[in-house]
Amino acid sequence: MSRNLLEEEAKRNQALAIEEEEAKQRRSVVSPNAGLDTLVQCNSPEEQNDIVLAYNNFFGGKPGYIIPTVNQDGSVSLSFPEKGDAEDFSEDQAKKGQRFMLIDEKTETVMAYSNGHGTLYHVDGSEFQKADTLKRSSISKNDFVLPEPRSKLGM
Repeated sequence: MSRNLLEEEAKRNQALAIEEEEAKQRRSVVSPNAGLDTLVQCNSPEEQNDIVLAYNNFFGGKPGYIIPTVNQDGSVSLSFPEKGDAEDFSEDQAKKGQRFMLIDEKTETVMAYSNGHGTLYHVDGSEFQKADTLKRSSISKNDFVLPEPRSKLGM
């Protein structure tokens, strides 16, 4: 019986891997975010350090890698050389419970956020889906308040 469970789990994992690869391929076709330069706003120096380390682990040594910069305002400048990189990295960090705002460096508007609850959100609060792309919003980083995790709100 345990062999059947292992086989079912292997099939689920394989199906999930195929689904993720298909979403990545769809995103690479439609994502305008090749060469995207972003700012990541964190709440603490520890969170900044976590983002920098994660970025270095995710992209270090790959073509187009640029060393992240911690700015005077506490934001971290990140550059994503290929289509889909910003989305993949942001989703990965959100799943790991990182709290952050992803900001377009050129317009300083919020593109997405994670409240630390394991999900990446669009600025309007809708959950980021696998094939979604990051989009500039009309909300300035100074006007956006990072929501608290839903679990802390009693939901």
